[in-house]
Amino acid sequence: MRGILLIIGIWLNLAVIGAGAQERPLPLVLKGPVLAEELDGYLETLLDTESAVTIANQSAAGFTPLEGHNINYDYTKGTIWIRLSVENATEREDDWRLAFRENFFPWLRAWKIGADGAPELLEAQDPRTTYSDRKIDHPEVTIPVRLQPGEAADLIIAYRSGGASQTTFSILPLDDFVARANSRMVQNAIYYGMVLALTIAALLAYVAMRNAVFAAYALYACGVLLFLMHADGNAFRYLWPDAAAFNSFASVVTGSLIIIGGASFARIFLQTSRYHPWLDKVLLFDIALTIGMVASTILVDTQLIKKLLVLLAFLSILLFAISGFIAALSRLREVRFYVIAWSGAVISSAIMTSRHWLGLDISEEVQFASMRIVTVTDAAFMGLAILDRFNQMNRQRSDALKASLETAQRGLRLSSRLQDLEARYAVAQELAESRDRRLSDTVHDLRQPLQALRLNVQTLINDEVPSDSKVKDLEDTFAYLDQLIADELEIKPGDLVRAEPNGVHLGELMTAVHGMFQADAADKDLRFDVVPCAHRIALPPLDTMRIVTNLVSNAIKYTQQGRVLMGVRRAGRFVRIEVHDTGSGLDAAAFEQACARSVRLTDLDDPVRGSGLGLAIVTRVAETHGLIVDVAPGRKGGTGVRVTVPLI
Repeated sequence: MRGILLIIGIWLNLAVIGAGAQERPLPLVLKGPVLAEELDGYLETLLDTESAVTIANQSAAGFTPLEGHNINYDYTKGTIWIRLSVENATEREDDWRLAFRENFFPWLRAWKIGADGAPELLEAQDPRTTYSDRKIDHPEVTIPVRLQPGEAADLIIAYRSGGASQTTFSILPLDDFVARANSRMVQNAIYYGMVLALTIAALLAYVAMRNAVFAAYALYACGVLLFLMHADGNAFRYLWPDAAAFNSFASVVTGSLIIIGGASFARIFLQTSRYHPWLDKVLLFDIALTIGMVASTILVDTQLIKKLLVLLAFLSILLFAISGFIAALSRLREVRFYVIAWSGAVISSAIMTSRHWLGLDISEEVQFASMRIVTVTDAAFMGLAILDRFNQMNRQRSDALKASLETAQRGLRLSSRLQDLEARYAVAQELAESRDRRLSDTVHDLRQPLQALRLNVQTLINDEVPSDSKVKDLEDTFAYLDQLIADELEIKPGDLVRAEPNGVHLGELMTAVHGMFQADAADKDLRFDVVPCAHRIALPPLDTMRIVTNLVSNAIKYTQQGRVLMGVRRAGRFVRIEVHDTGSGLDAAAFEQACARSVRLTDLDDPVRGSGLGLAIVTRVAETHGLIVDVAPGRKGGTGVRVTVPLI
């Protein structure tokens, strides 16, 4: 009985040993290049979260066969061990390379264990290892392995990742590795050159045209270029070879540049602050959130921030594309190329997010190849989007100029009729005291429609493309007043006078002008202020009104942001009517040129197209009364125009 039990025990031990021996994959027979996907069924892996495994006890550590070839333990802080048995079946090739598709590991060890069981250290890297400390001068992690013909050995790799632990590697003979490295270098040089050229072109365009859309695009393109250079390992090789600690953190910085540059480009190109204020706030929040996440790495684990940034980058690019679709609903021609560009970027970002968040078996080669293709395509389409936008803006400016000329001619005709009505109204006021109650009531009836007529005429003069309904309403008002004066007052043109007995009250006049233009200023988010005063001047009311309204109209039209200020400054027996703004500014020579009739100064960055008549009208009216018009001296920015008028 005891003998039978002994035989059963021996049989069970042999069965366990046999089963254990069958668990280990067969050795990989090396006959030539072995790419990553050809390693299926040959790899064993182990996750050591307690730092208990060493090269001395790894054989008993419990490696498990890996399904597939993609080593992936998500965003772990543990040490990942890889074991691979190989046998060199070649006769002449004995120098091999373990080529990882990874630019950097914060910590790495690699050994070869031959027939004698003694481990030979092949590579060692840690957070202080500079690029020049690597045994192989290659931007991606590469481990040299020397195998004699017919030699069999176990290759053991242990590494820790500062971000996602996913990685793959190939085993290549030396000559094949060199050929592939040279081919990759040429491809990268072409790609980097294209993106760098686009970035430099955008910066030069910004310097020449001072349009922020070029600066935002350059920031985005620069972020993409640096991100891919870092992923390829070339940033560590050429840009910061001695900063291993920063290289481990560089994906956070470069990824954030992509998000911030893309959001800024979307805001400026789509003009979200003007057309979609709520969308503009979402994009601003996206920028602030990105900056906050980068700053949080001071307190929060960087590995977690890297994972969150992958998701944030996808959501941000999706936001940029959705923003384009929203803008396309009302102005497709302006944003069509933008929508196409970001739609492609969404696909590439989705591939990266699926790999890092869903754990899909997508190689880094596919991931970065998609990013290269999409980046070049996006760069072309975004460049087309900018050119298309400027071309349409030029057409709109041309159309607006034609409409503005027609409006100016109509405004001159209406202004002439308004002067006639002003004079006839003044006579009506003088006659009201000596006429009967019926005439007095008529003058009262004229006052309100005439005030409304002043506002409507000025609005029409400032409206670049007035509607037919506005013109008809104005013509009807003129007809009504003409008929009322002709029927009830019987005033002839020869009876008209142009003087106010007590002069023009400047405070009341400027208050009225402020009311006329307050809405125009508010539409452009400008602050429009008036300084109250009580001065009176001996100038016809209509001429005074024409001077002030033209100065204010010019200031609001050519000021894109900031403030417009209107006021009066006393100088002895004179007062200066002054209008100041925070626009692009005029020096004395430019001001003299602008005073010429129908002359408009050209500014490539100025989207406004005026008629060129404003300052010419002010100058002509001032010369009629012997007044002085000049530019206020001593301003550091913007323009201040003043008209010197004698007091009563």
